[in-house]
Amino acid sequence: MVEQCPALKSRIKPVLSQKRLVYKPLGSFYQVLSAEAYTKHGLNVHGVVFDELHAQSNRNLYDVMLHGSGDARKQPLFFLITTAGTDRNSICWEVHQKAEDILQGRKVDPTFYPVIYGAAEDEDWASEKVWKRPTQA
Repeated sequence: MVEQCPALKSRIKPVLSQKRLVYKPLGSFYQVLSAEAYTKHGLNVHGVVFDELHAQSNRNLYDVMLHGSGDARKQPLFFLITTAGTDRNSICWEVHQKAEDILQGRKVDPTFYPVIYGAAEDEDWASEKVWKRPTQA
């Protein structure tokens, strides 16, 4: 995408060997990271896109990235995205429950903006009517 867009190409330098995109004016970068939590301590991240939270075997990487890495930033931004999981003893379920509690008014956390797209437990997930139903945010 960077190579095909002159505006991006003038500002971004891809470093393919590191799976990194460097923003040339500031030297800041966006980089793909492995799932090994022990190698992430001490990172000074401004933002995290944590994909497939349901696939985490434990909460170690979540804790390192969200509770350690962002402490040095005034306003770190974290996106937690995932497809549904089935493990109710997981960090994914914990975050899902927090989101549900905020949406239902049982908790208040102005730093957490929950959006859940999905069928309720009593709905038929195979029904096209459920697919087209507006979701709450």
